[in-house]
Amino acid sequence: MSRRAVGRRAVGRRSVLFAPLLVLPGCAARAQREPVPVPLDIPAGRVRPDPDGTAAVRIYLVRDRRLAPVIRRARPAPEVALALLAAGPTPGEAAAGLRSALPDRPTAVRVARTEGLTTVLEVDADVMLLPEGDRLPAVAQLVWTATEALGVDLVQVQLDGRPLTVLTDAGPTAGPLRRGDLDSVAPR
Repeated sequence: MSRRAVGRRAVGRRSVLFAPLLVLPGCAARAQREPVPVPLDIPAGRVRPDPDGTAAVRIYLVRDRRLAPVIRRARPAPEVALALLAAGPTPGEAAAGLRSALPDRPTAVRVARTEGLTTVLEVDADVMLLPEGDRLPAVAQLVWTATEALGVDLVQVQLDGRPLTVLTDAGPTAGPLRRGDLDSVAPR
């Protein structure tokens, strides 16, 4: 085979490989009517506030029975993140298909104490009345938001000062939970 034939063959292969790249600049994106949450890589506990004292705070809502991270601008404090979670989705987030598995009314969720890498969350009794399909996602919302906001590894959920038995992927437990205990509803 001549050098010229080999050169044409190589050029032909390269053009097939790079042809999809030539199409990309011609792609057009359509404008959205409502904002859609975009997950950002913000390390837990390492948020630098803006001069006005606000920062990107990540909470976890639910879409199609899985957690969905949502970024809000607020004061970066654990109690603020938990209050944002308890308040549920904004109207725009709800229109985008996000919801909370926690009770419809704002639920009191507060940090009772933190011991090393474990934080204890105190919840209202209405968490016990959730429909069966919402129990696991609700617990996951608490665990993922708390570990994000507090920078801890484990979350103990309690009611009236006593550990609450909650549902996990491995079944019911009253022990501290980590994100991996709730992989079936983890964000994709």
